[in-house]
Amino acid sequence: MEWLLFGKGLLLGFAVAVPVGPIGLLCMDRSLRFGKTCGFFTGLGAGVADTMYGAIAAFGISSVLDMIMGYETQLRVFGGIVLIIVSVKMYLTPPPDLHKVRCPTEKRPIFKMFWESFILTLSNPMTILGFMAVYAGLGIKAVGINQILIVLLGVFLGSCLWWMSLSIGTGLLKQKLSQSFLTKFSQTAAIVVGLFGVAALVRSLF
Repeated sequence: MEWLLFGKGLLLGFAVAVPVGPIGLLCMDRSLRFGKTCGFFTGLGAGVADTMYGAIAAFGISSVLDMIMGYETQLRVFGGIVLIIVSVKMYLTPPPDLHKVRCPTEKRPIFKMFWESFILTLSNPMTILGFMAVYAGLGIKAVGINQILIVLLGVFLGSCLWWMSLSIGTGLLKQKLSQSFLTKFSQTAAIVVGLFGVAALVRSLF
């Protein structure tokens, strides 16, 4: 029973993380710019936020859910503004030279990237509704704290599995890309991320 719940949690975490969105584009862009570790930490922030939303769905905490949905408009506005700021920064910051050897001691803001994606994911209240839909679709029936924790562990690891695969895969492709392609991809990703932010603001207003 526990292994079945863990497997369903793993599938749930993977399924919720896979759809391409602003965090996926950020993960790919940062994997190309700064390396696989930075890309993974970007996704990890979203994975932790997904697990928190998964906990709300698993425990059925209606009061928390009602509070989150009550601030849906404000959260959308906040998330949209952050996405637009991140997109402008992405567009204006040129990607590093592919042929430049990175110094091992060079600092990379991995924890800043983690918190950015964590906050962006939490600012999208529709995530929890998607979780609840997939949760019900998989027929997950966790009874007691132990079984719920098993499901949440699966959710977290399933999400990590996707972000690790995406960051490693993107990092491997980096060796085959030209500098001009990397620049165009980064600018295109920045525009798309900005459009996600604008869409969030429009949805909050209408």
